[in-house]
Amino acid sequence: TDFTSKYDTQTQIYADQILDIEHSYEVIMKNAVLGIEQEGVNQKTSTAKLKNLTKKYNISHLFVIDKEGVFQRSTNEDPKEIPNLFTFSKDYKKLQTGNKEYLTTPIILPFPETEPHKFLTIWTGQYYIELGVRIKDIASKIKAILDRDQDILKANIGISSKPFTINSKEVKEDHYTATQVIESKNQNYTQSDYKNKHSYSLDLIISKKNLLKEIENVKSRHLTNFLLTIVLLTLVLFIATKYLSSKIQKL
Repeated sequence: TDFTSKYDTQTQIYADQILDIEHSYEVIMKNAVLGIEQEGVNQKTSTAKLKNLTKKYNISHLFVIDKEGVFQRSTNEDPKEIPNLFTFSKDYKKLQTGNKEYLTTPIILPFPETEPHKFLTIWTGQYYIELGVRIKDIASKIKAILDRDQDILKANIGISSKPFTINSKEVKEDHYTATQVIESKNQNYTQSDYKNKHSYSLDLIISKKNLLKEIENVKSRHLTNFLLTIVLLTLVLFIATKYLSSKIQKL
């Protein structure tokens, strides 16, 4: 129907926006990590200075990690509590060979965070610098969609195996789900579903209230057309009968 086609199309448009958001954040992160490296950050830099740098470069996390993958500095958690970098992915070791300029995660939900994040890591020649950003744009854009269209009850973004839900209210009314799988490709991915590919999904849960109204309207139009057809056929038969009767009487 026009109703479902409308939301299937909208879901595709919003899915494309998620890829655009990820790309724009990656560009910002690449510029930020170069600036942070030039600030002279190293394994002895104080946590206070690192936190100031997160504000300056508008990022949420900043880490300094030694060549063995051990976290030495962290702006968020106690570095001793963070697992070794190489347990997240062996790909990080390859940065030391100089084959790649940087590695980046897809959009993920890292424990214990509850919002989407993205991380980017470089090797300076002596240690790693890793930064993270909290991707608020996805939630704000989807929230704006929900605010504009009252028929959209809820949205789920599948980030790997973890769903990120916008508007967590339980949906009790009859609804329709429009789903779009989002395929992202990046030669610098790590911690992704596949080597250089990652899949997200976007579900829009839409109230069937207006869809059911549309169906009732279609039924009503069909019934009206049917009744009009019956009336017209009856009228034609009446006129034809009168015409034939007059011809018979003349004979």
